[in-house]
Amino acid sequence: MHQVVFRNVTNDWHNALPVGNGKMGAMIFFRDHELHIALNHYDCYYHILPKKTKDDRKDQEKSTFDDPARMLRTYEELRHVVLEERTTEDYGRAHYLKILHPEQTGKRPAYKGSSYPMAGEIVLYLDENVETSTSCLRLAIEEGKVYFCTGKNGKTAEAKIFVPKTEDGVIIDMKQSADGLWKEASMTTPSKRGQGAYHVATEVTEHIICFRTSFKQDKTTAKEEEVTPFIQETILYLPESGNYGEGKESLCFPEEAKQFTAFAAVMPGKGMAVKQGRYLECGQKDLERTHDYAWNQFWTSSVKLPDYFLETLWHLHVYMMECSCGRGSAYPEQACGLSGLWDIRRPNMWGSMWYWDANIQTAFYGTYSSGHPELLKIFCDGYLAYEEEIREYTKKVYGTEGWALDYPHTLYHCIQPWCTQFLWLYYQYSGDMEFLEKKAYPVMREQIRFFEWLAKRDENGIFHLELDICPEQGTIGCDTVITIACVKKLLITAVDAAGILNRPESEAAGMREILFSLPEYSLTSDGRRWKDSPEVNDNLFMRHPSVLMPVFPAGEVTWESDKLVRERAEETLKYAVDHTEIGTFGPGWLAMAAANLKKGTSAQRILYEKLLDYELHSNGLGYEESERFINYCHITKPAHELPPMMEVSGCIVNTVNLMLLQAKEAIHIFPAVPDGDDRFMEKIVQYREDEEDVAREYPDWKEVEFTGLLAPGGFIISAQRRKGKTTYVCVESSRESCLKLQVPCELSASGKPYLIQKQMKQGEQIVLGKKSRQSILALPEVSLHKAARTHRRIFIGENEDTGFYKAVDSFTCAYGFANDNRCMSTPYIFDFGRTDIIKNYDPVYHRQSYLNGQALVYAAGPLSVGIQAYSDDLGYGFLNPLEIAIKDRGRPDDLRRDFLEGSEQTEFLLELPKGKYDFLVISGDEEEDSLTTVSLPGQGTRMDGAIIKAGRYQCRILPYIQQRDGDAFIRLETGNGMKWKLNAIFINKEYAFL
Repeated sequence: MHQVVFRNVTNDWHNALPVGNGKMGAMIFFRDHELHIALNHYDCYYHILPKKTKDDRKDQEKSTFDDPARMLRTYEELRHVVLEERTTEDYGRAHYLKILHPEQTGKRPAYKGSSYPMAGEIVLYLDENVETSTSCLRLAIEEGKVYFCTGKNGKTAEAKIFVPKTEDGVIIDMKQSADGLWKEASMTTPSKRGQGAYHVATEVTEHIICFRTSFKQDKTTAKEEEVTPFIQETILYLPESGNYGEGKESLCFPEEAKQFTAFAAVMPGKGMAVKQGRYLECGQKDLERTHDYAWNQFWTSSVKLPDYFLETLWHLHVYMMECSCGRGSAYPEQACGLSGLWDIRRPNMWGSMWYWDANIQTAFYGTYSSGHPELLKIFCDGYLAYEEEIREYTKKVYGTEGWALDYPHTLYHCIQPWCTQFLWLYYQYSGDMEFLEKKAYPVMREQIRFFEWLAKRDENGIFHLELDICPEQGTIGCDTVITIACVKKLLITAVDAAGILNRPESEAAGMREILFSLPEYSLTSDGRRWKDSPEVNDNLFMRHPSVLMPVFPAGEVTWESDKLVRERAEETLKYAVDHTEIGTFGPGWLAMAAANLKKGTSAQRILYEKLLDYELHSNGLGYEESERFINYCHITKPAHELPPMMEVSGCIVNTVNLMLLQAKEAIHIFPAVPDGDDRFMEKIVQYREDEEDVAREYPDWKEVEFTGLLAPGGFIISAQRRKGKTTYVCVESSRESCLKLQVPCELSASGKPYLIQKQMKQGEQIVLGKKSRQSILALPEVSLHKAARTHRRIFIGENEDTGFYKAVDSFTCAYGFANDNRCMSTPYIFDFGRTDIIKNYDPVYHRQSYLNGQALVYAAGPLSVGIQAYSDDLGYGFLNPLEIAIKDRGRPDDLRRDFLEGSEQTEFLLELPKGKYDFLVISGDEEEDSLTTVSLPGQGTRMDGAIIKAGRYQCRILPYIQQRDGDAFIRLETGNGMKWKLNAIFINKEYAFL
């Protein structure tokens, strides 16, 4: 069982734990005696979008493409603009948006963010006397449930929360061991900014809190009948409640009951959520049984890796894809979207919409080989739902019938053939012949005909796309690598499909002729690697690693390709690793390409050092902002609430899948498991003694196994690797299909690999070797990974120590600012306590260092400070040291083991030059409770302390501005009968006032 656990700590919306059934979801977090359950539902989230059918589309005068913000122009109009622009001297340096939208020159677009209607957030209140310092909030991944418990001394409160797999709603089972521990429940809409278009009416009855959200009527701009009807209903239903909360819109829990259940629902339409809540109550037991059975059936695949951090993430993100896939939603064309169901705060920069330029595609890469082609089918259905709009677009922009290659972004010609790759993948993994014949192949043929119509042949008969853009980067070029690779893949799959469907040979022959007439990929001037397009310079910094499309996902170039082609692909990957924007899809694309080139250690390192190290939150989800990083897109934009991004799910899952299983001409077992040899990413080592640590950071995977991964042809594969050798392979055919399996040398009688080719029937198995039992290991409840480049610690889950490590890392480790790391300046670290012992601080924080040629400067060497009176000579010390005592507990580490303590107010003085500073004050004790209030008398800053239980540590960060050179005063106080504790003070200098 894999899990994400928050033990004895609170969390918040940015670390919430997800549950969902595909179209309804909830994010759960605990803070301040409150258990929060934030709700979302695709049918409500997207209810504001116009729902158009074939019939009513014909009658509409205004189309999606008439939006003036899009500035949609015909292809000929754009062609004229671009050809004119190409005559200018600096065309090669111009961004394509400046060419397509010259009216924006010199202006910065206003990004207001997307604020869809809030569904509502349930808040379950504990009595204030419940002891919450002992608590556990846990996501049981394989069960699809979140469990919560808190309290001590025989007074415990519990909750079990899940979204039923087959019904929309949330079921909340609660228990209490004593009367009145669960106090009351309310509902709120926490986000206000950007919600001005919506009106929320609240109704509280004896058992139900109900929100009804609708559009506000704007009489000045529209008649009432012209406003799109919209009603979203959110309810919290507590059947056993008989009392209203005093002074607020809330329901009281039955005080004397030991067990009770609440229900929540979000539905479009007045009265629908109330009806759903009562339905959940009636079917509660059956719904849970069905839920448990459905999740048990879902887990047909699993992995066991020596990297348990990555193993946990694999299972979590397979789970995430199922939870937010969009199955059954009224809006299949928005399936999953950028943020899935997890957009629970507004405004969000993007809105959880279906974005086409690598975003939505990346989110679904983890579906097929992890054994869930049914999730891939959801992408296909969503994609095909745009058919009418694509045809409308084709007619408006190009003046012809058919299926343009660049919808919805003009001149992004890679988009449509890229999406069509998923139609072919679904056929490969499912074997659905009707889908191939009726859906996939017709789309392929239309796109090929459009390409043939649009592209122009040169004097040598080679096709060229005159105007072409790699999504989001570069200028407007021609024949971009990404587009040519996508068209090539489209033609290859269409030829294969034609053969499978027994189409006339003339069809395949015509497509082959186009395939052989495609241009070569653009090369740099030295010919060593691919570049975006002929027009761009050799050293283009990329927002997309688009030049890797031939490697992944198109799969044209692999580790089995000819040497020259493979070397170009490898050189391209090396360049792209260091010249691609850090984001939620690019690094994963790089990692998947590395795995496709059989570079497993490189894939693992790229995945960590370019993606997870920056973007992972401790709930295991990936975001565009963390305490360690902010994405380039958000630096100059207004502050937004940034939800998880589903692209991260596809990146994590598929990178691992490609390490364990690949199918080229044949199926390969463990083709790219990390071998400890990284050939692509530069190892950044600043001290000679660190080289060994870096070398051990990504060791080879000697003990690996997987169960139930899927290969093209519908083959279900399980395998084991022991002591660095493949010891077991099982192949089961889910349908009648021809198997091509590369047998590893370890399972060959001759000691050499060989190829098995066999026509297999449904249910038939081939077993090689012998399956061994894996020893059961004691696994950590909270997983930790240390980031290689920033040295910050990354967690899955949290406990009492996590906050301390995060606070220390925030003062001593680099912060990822877009594509650069900003290092901290920490002139002082004071370690208070004993001064007579030598300490090892390496487990506490990473050594700071800065490279300047070959010179290395050690920074932030800790100063051991005991009962030290202030002196001008030292420049630091206490005003009244006589009231201070030293204690040493010997644990948990050399920074926190010893400390100073006192019961009287005292002040620590420190001489500082004028400038802006941040102070981190750490206080706590392994054996005694403490209460430490920290203030800066000269600034008027005061941070009241709370009672900190033994074994816990308070980390207070205080901003400080020193207007003149002189002494800074840090005052320590405590409460009656308590003591303040002082373990350490970290001081960062932001900048000087000169």
